[in-house]
Amino acid sequence: MKPQGFALFDSPIGPCAVAWNKNGIAGMQLTAGTVGKTRAHAAKRWPSAVEAPPPPHMTAALAACGFTPGRSPTP
Repeated sequence: MKPQGFALFDSPIGPCAVAWNKNGIAGMQLTAGTVGKTRAHAAKRWPSAVEAPPPPHMTAALAACGFTPGRSPTP
């Protein structure tokens, strides 16, 4: 199933991205070095996904992994 959305988030290694669909996590994108590059990689990797705040099921999944959901990386 194709990703419906993606969001960037801060991590200890830099800005990363997560993509989701109605079933859960559809993919992860490790940092590309900067917010802009990571966003561009995510958009290219998941062209059907729209950048958006994570829905509740994704917020819970990110929190369970130790990330601060909804906290966008600083540019």
